[in-house]
Amino acid sequence: MGKVMDKRMSEVGAERFYELGCADEAGGSLEDTVEPWSEGLFEKLKEILGAGDGAGGEATKVDVAGGEEGETKAEGAEKPE
Repeated sequence: MGKVMDKRMSEVGAERFYELGCADEAGGSLEDTVEPWSEGLFEKLKEILGAGDGAGGEATKVDVAGGEEGETKAEGAEKPE
């Protein structure tokens, strides 16, 4: 599924910001492959989003499951006065 999604994203013009990670449970321990990959992914996301360096804003959580159909609620989008 991941390779199919990766191919389709490329076809529609998406740009990869981190290498594709593939793992096969039948080929050995998933932890040996997935954990280092996901740690690197989260580090790259922090770099891109400016997390931890004071450059980024507060995280915003969007709840798309609640409310009316099509309605979204953002928490943290407005700073208290």
